[in-house]
Order: sequence, then C-alpha cells, then structure tokens
Amino acid sequence: MNNAAKVRDELWRVMLIVPKAHIAAFEAALDDAATALTSFEARGGWRIEALVAGKPDVAALETRVMVAAAALGVAPPQIAIEPLPETDWVAAARAGFPAIRVGRYHVHGSHLPALSAGVIDLEIDAGLAFGSGEHETTRGCLLALDALARRPRRVAAALDMGCGSGILALAIARTWGARVVAADVDAVAVRTARDNARRNRVGNRVSAVRSDGYRGATVRMRAPYDLVVANILARPLIRMAPGLARCLAADGVAVLSG
Repeated sequence: MNNAAKVRDELWRVMLIVPKAHIAAFEAALDDAATALTSFEARGGWRIEALVAGKPDVAALETRVMVAAAALGVAPPQIAIEPLPETDWVAAARAGFPAIRVGRYHVHGSHLPALSAGVIDLEIDAGLAFGSGEHETTRGCLLALDALARRPRRVAAALDMGCGSGILALAIARTWGARVVAADVDAVAVRTARDNARRNRVGNRVSAVRSDGYRGATVRMRAPYDLVVANILARPLIRMAPGLARCLAADGVAVLSG
C-alpha cells in the first residue's frame, strides 16, 4: 500500500454512550476487537468510539457489551455500528497537520518548510502510522525528552517501543546522536519510521524493526538501553513492564505515555 492509498470499507466505527464511571469497563469490552479506542464527553454521557478493521461481528460485540453491563449491574447501552466513508486519510492528515513547536523540537510535514536555526527540525509524514506530534501523549513525550536533554546524561543506545511514525526515535537520534531501535508490531509503522529516518538523515542511527513487544531479536540484542520511550496504550504498557525492566540499563530512564 503506497502513501496515497485509501482506506475504504475496511474500517468501521462502533459507538456507545455510557456514564463516565462505566468508561473503563466498556472500553475493556471493546479493546480486543478494536484497532483504536477513544472516549470523550458527549450529550447524554461519555461517548466511546472504537475503530474496527473489517466488518465487525455484531453479535460478538453485542455479547461483549451485554457481559460488561451485567457485571456492572446496568442495562446494556445501545450500540451504533457504521462503516467509515471512503477517505484519503493521508491527504486529510496533511491538510490538518500544521507545524508545531514542542520544546526544542519543530515538527512539520513534508508539505511545510523547515526552520533554519535554533531548533531540532523533524520532518514527519505519519501516513497510516501514529505519531505526528499533535496528540497530547506524543507532545508529552517530546517535552520529557526536551527536559532530559537539559541535564548531563549519556544516551548512547535507546529504544522507541511502539514507534509508529518514528517521531520519538528521530528526536532521540537528533538530540543525543544515539543509536536507536524503533520497534513496532505493525509493518506499516516500521516502513513509515524507516522512511522518516532516511528523510531526516538519521537512517544510519535509527533501526526500524518489527517486534512483538520486547521479544524481537534486534530489541533483545541491542539491550540494555540508556533510554526507552513507549507511547502506546496503558494496558499494553502494564503488560509489557517486565520486558521493559529487562531491557533498561541500571541507570537508564523510561519515558512512558498512553
């Protein structure tokens, strides 16, 4: 799939309106089936939206929601399921992706110019991979890296776990001149991170690899790491904590967000 590819009816949206106190339970009910989950305040409660790859099994989703409702002792919420319209997501993302400044970093798409001095310029085309710098979790990680760079600290080897577009790996490579492993379970993210590393002239320092968490051969071989960043969902962060502990150097730093 090239950068101009369109995601058609492979993506479906599943929506629920629930009380704020019940968000975690119903998110957990949808988590395994979802490619992405978001929750936000809406009329009548909190709206949970799940993106599902491929036409969802409606009966299975309804069963999951009914089980969660029964555990809470409440009536199951109504489920709305709809296919997402045909959209050129890359073009839409670029149109809504302004340049941003986060600490010492200036993040922009290839459709916008770089700044000449006083910043670390990161040219990022996220494409179908997460990580353009706009999301608050990514901004928070960049601010944490900016703060770390203000202190005397040696970072020779680093790991960006769940790298997405590779934005954090690039920031580390540009800030410390470190060798960085950018790992992701998704092959599209790995290709995107590799392309972005070449575009930012750090392809010799950033190794983008496919890895299921910390079990990948390259991830294990390059350990221990002076710095590990992981900007993924909270539950995977918790589940993968033992792997992080094994890979992190004794005096290393972990930056986690999700």
